[in-house]
Amino acid sequence: MMNEFTDTPDPDQTQDLSDTTLQAGTTDTEEQDLEQFVGDELTPEEEAALEQAETGPEGGPDQGGPGGAGIDQIPGEGGPGFSGTEGAPTGGIGKDGKRWHLAPCLVRLLSEVDRRWRRRDRSGDRTIAAAAGRDHSSNARRSVNALDIGKDGVTVMVIVNAAKRHTSTNYIIFNGVIWMRSRKFRPFTLKGGSDRYTTRVHISILQSRMAEENRDGWGIGSWSMKP
Repeated sequence: MMNEFTDTPDPDQTQDLSDTTLQAGTTDTEEQDLEQFVGDELTPEEEAALEQAETGPEGGPDQGGPGGAGIDQIPGEGGPGFSGTEGAPTGGIGKDGKRWHLAPCLVRLLSEVDRRWRRRDRSGDRTIAAAAGRDHSSNARRSVNALDIGKDGVTVMVIVNAAKRHTSTNYIIFNGVIWMRSRKFRPFTLKGGSDRYTTRVHISILQSRMAEENRDGWGIGSWSMKP
């Protein structure tokens, strides 16, 4: 039973990137200068339309949403280090033979999302990716500081708004819109680039140990307070 947050990935968990579809895809936006991909700021009407379109009714008891019983164990057979049977790994051995881990604050985010929407589709989740940009690769501390969460079975704007409030977040991308800390998380259109993130939301945190180890909750699930 998972009843407390653990920062350290399972030391026995390994993941060969050659055996996973997580390495597939084109170069991500974060590898390049983000500013060149920032278009026009959304109008209040456009922002309201996005909020309304991507914020649906919350799940009931069978969804793990408000009013539901929630869960003590993340579903699936992945065991420690995984978000579920089809979920993305949160730690392992990369193709370079070195151990990596998803930043602890993003592990917490993923856990809160799983607790709120326990029946969500995890096949769109993504952590490390060999062909992706800097944030989806491990840094000098072997930390991966980006997380993609599939949109199916979740209320995306709940995740976006929670990420905008979190002190570790650097930027968010979803459905052709980017929110950046450097622009006070105002919504801008995403221009150019190879991925508009229409099927998943991308959360990238700051490249610092403090951001990675931030233990603040994200305010998404009932399990979102500091220990």
